[in-house]
Amino acid sequence: MHETRKSAVRWVHEPAFVDHHFRGDGIDVRTGDDPLRSYAHM
Repeated sequence: MHETRKSAVRWVHEPAFVDHHFRGDGIDVRTGDDPLRSYAHM
């Protein structure tokens, strides 16, 4: 449950990961109530 949140906590500590994988527009392929856009401010 809340797997995106768990991952987002890790991403905050790895800026190189974020810079490499989160560029431009994308699509959030998921199920449940934990959207990636909720963590865009991080």
